[in-house]
Order: sequence, then structure tokens, then C-alpha cells
Amino acid sequence: MAMSISGLTEAIKSGNQGKDNPSDALSSFWKAVCDYVESNAEVVYAWAAATTSTPPTPDPMTSWTGTIKTSGNLSLCNLNTPDTALAAVSSQMNAAAALWVVEPPAGFSLSPMVIIPTINLTKSGATDRDTALKSIATDIINGIKAATPASSGSHGSYVGVATFTIIN
Repeated sequence: MAMSISGLTEAIKSGNQGKDNPSDALSSFWKAVCDYVESNAEVVYAWAAATTSTPPTPDPMTSWTGTIKTSGNLSLCNLNTPDTALAAVSSQMNAAAALWVVEPPAGFSLSPMVIIPTINLTKSGATDRDTALKSIATDIINGIKAATPASSGSHGSYVGVATFTIIN
């Protein structure tokens, strides 16, 4: 696993294959993004925890990798200029992705780790579909990787703090 620009580009292309209706295309686009993120994103945390007994015993686990659970929808913005349309779709994507949560591995009980992305779709100036989709995929992955979720919680009898490291 790990997100890649080429992987997301291909997911978007195949998800939108044959979609002529703008509403269907947008829905399929977002589903492709969400499915790709759920299947490929890895969220890595450092973990510092210990028992509450005296003396405390440190948790031998010092890091873990979680996945992202996606949700949310996009709706047509019906804006005529590329800049305003891209800004509107970026805003919708950030609002929808702000509902995404990191799911830790089994055995962890943590407060919700919400993803707060900074997706900013930009006009690529591309003259072909593949280059335009690669630009969109790049903007999406960069925005997701810019998120910094953090949390505290427990792992069995250990209580501690998960410190975000990286989203791959």
C-alpha cells in the first residue's frame, strides 16, 4: 500500500469511464478517490504509552500504521470559469474529507483522528485528459498528505499518545 499519483490517476480514469452525465461523473470521480484512499493510504504514527501502575511499564509498541475511512459526497457547482469551479470543488472535497477518520490497528482505542486536508485543485493548463487527471491526482494526494491528525488513547493496558508521522 501507499498512495501514488499514477495509481490515483488510473483509479479516477477507470471510475469515470463512460460517464457522460456531469452528476454521475462527479459522483464516480469522488467514489474513485475515496475507494483509492481507503485501499492505499497508510497513516503512520509514533506511539508513546505506558501502564498506569507504579512503576509504569512502557508499551513495547512504539509505532503503528492506520488506514483512512472515507465518507462524504460532492455536488455540481455549475460555475462557468475554471478558477471558480476548481475552488468550489476543492472546498467541497475538503469539507467531505474533513469527515474522514484514521482507523488504528486492532487493539487500540483512540479518540477520533479526523483528517483535515488542504486539497487545492489548480488549473494545470493541460491539453489532454491524462495530463489533466495527473494534475488533479497530484493536488489531491498533496492535500491529503498535508493533513496532521493526532490522538491519545489506549492499547491494551497501556495509555499514551499517538503522534502523527506521515501519510503515505
